[in-house]
Amino acid sequence: MIKSLIIGELNNIKFENNEKLIVIENYYKDFYQKKNIKNDISIVKPFLLNKSKKILTFKKCENIYSNILKDISKSLNKLHKVNFNTRSWEIIFGNWLRFFVWACFERYKNLEFILRQNNIKKIYFLRDKKYSSTANQESDIYYSSIDDKWNSNLYFEIFDYLAINKNKDIKVLTQNSYSNSEEGFLFKKKDNFKENFYKKFLKFFSIFQSENDGIILTTYLSPIYEKIFEVLFFQAPRHWDFEKIVFKKFDSLLRSKIDISRGKKKNIENFIRKNVQNFLPKSLIESFSNILEMSKKAGFPKNPKFIFTSNDFEGNEIFKFYTANLLMKKKIPYIIGQHGNTYFTDLRVDKYRSEFNFSDKFFTYGYSKSTKFKGLFNFSSYGRKKYKSQKKKKLLIIVSPLEFRAFPFSNTTQIELGFTNVLDILQSVNKKISKNTTIRLGNSYYSKRGKYYLSKYFKKKSLNIDMGKDTFVKARFNSRLCFFNYDSSGILENLALNFPTVCLWDNIEDNISDKFFFKYKFLIKAKILFLDKNDLIDHLDHIWNNVDNWWLSENTQKYVNKFNEKFNIQGDYTSLFKLKKNCLENYEKNIL
Repeated sequence: MIKSLIIGELNNIKFENNEKLIVIENYYKDFYQKKNIKNDISIVKPFLLNKSKKILTFKKCENIYSNILKDISKSLNKLHKVNFNTRSWEIIFGNWLRFFVWACFERYKNLEFILRQNNIKKIYFLRDKKYSSTANQESDIYYSSIDDKWNSNLYFEIFDYLAINKNKDIKVLTQNSYSNSEEGFLFKKKDNFKENFYKKFLKFFSIFQSENDGIILTTYLSPIYEKIFEVLFFQAPRHWDFEKIVFKKFDSLLRSKIDISRGKKKNIENFIRKNVQNFLPKSLIESFSNILEMSKKAGFPKNPKFIFTSNDFEGNEIFKFYTANLLMKKKIPYIIGQHGNTYFTDLRVDKYRSEFNFSDKFFTYGYSKSTKFKGLFNFSSYGRKKYKSQKKKKLLIIVSPLEFRAFPFSNTTQIELGFTNVLDILQSVNKKISKNTTIRLGNSYYSKRGKYYLSKYFKKKSLNIDMGKDTFVKARFNSRLCFFNYDSSGILENLALNFPTVCLWDNIEDNISDKFFFKYKFLIKAKILFLDKNDLIDHLDHIWNNVDNWWLSENTQKYVNKFNEKFNIQGDYTSLFKLKKNCLENYEKNIL
């Protein structure tokens, strides 16, 4: 029997009867079984690591990242005739590069592992001649990492680089595809009259803007509190409208000038060095000059007191170009706010996040580490009412979003385990609970792969599905209890608001840093965090008729408070004033 490895979704292909097909995850096994392929199909074990090796892998990847960032920065300066320092370039594309290094590391190691563990005689690759692996902008790495064609192309480049077929008797077959690339994640929102009026109303105030105004942009405060916060600085509230970027076509001649190759030794870093030029976002190469010019005309203040954002440091190209260019010339405090849960607590800890490197200050939900890392309050929960006893009917289950696959080790099996755990729990709990359950999947499930998971695990079960068209706040309001099947930002928001919450993470010890694991032990003691689904099932059955008896008990509240202490603070009426003081701190020092 011949073992054949399949990378990607191949259509209209016939396999020999004696071929045993090997795929890298369930998604592909189901794909081929639906095509009535009669061959034996198995899933190869992925490249997995224990906790200590995961930590070591992050260190290895960071070394590669640092080396390549410096060399690409030099090449980009030469190409565009600018003189940006490494910090400015990291502001522009640091997150993309780090995730790209991680993705390459995982695919490289995974392919080596598969070929080492299996006597592969054939490899089938999907090759799409019309599909470009080149991103438009930094944030595209999130979508690229789960795109079948992008991953197939990357695997092919790794295989070609290693030249394994020259040393082993492996037959390589490719199938060209001419289909369109995967659709985006987000559903199209309908025009909202109130929202449009609100934007036009705020746009009026732009005439009162000063060139010295602080930039306050996507802070994770609610819209109303973000505008109140702007007014505290005696500046007019703003709504920013950014011009849509039209990205230029791929230019191979331009990209050939980004040559950071080094040595002939076969390793991951040298693979990335050889191939990165064709993957770099167009925002860095073809469209760089255009975006830089757009950033100068975007209406930003010329000399802001400070720059504060919790999100646009990653996804807003015009803002990033403006910031990178400005900070080259002026000493403006650049402040980033925490916008999620895994900061400080996961295995990346605080070493491997670009925003930590290029920011002057980092405002957290409560954790203080140094003068740079200032503990304040949970921005997303600020101003919202804390939980009071209520008799709502529903259990709200928040299922993990579609997996982000730009990590240096595999996480696909954990995602599918999360789905099966949810279904097992609903089948086992009291029917009174299961019939009053809403499963919130979110808009990532509008993608091709998301629709696959939706159909496989949820649609045929006649469950009440929420695809994320309403806000999480609204969904929570109609529920008596929230259940998360992953480490979600929503958990921090819920606990800050003291909203009844449970969660199931059976592998938490492998993914939480030792330094912060004591915090999660408080949640285990409070019967909020469960490591075993059967224990969670028993708990749900026990508390359902009167959630308050458990949640508002002295014991539960004690541990919720211990978890939140100096880590996840809701904030009070003084918090915005404290935030203002910390934003102005560096500015006032500079002008004295």
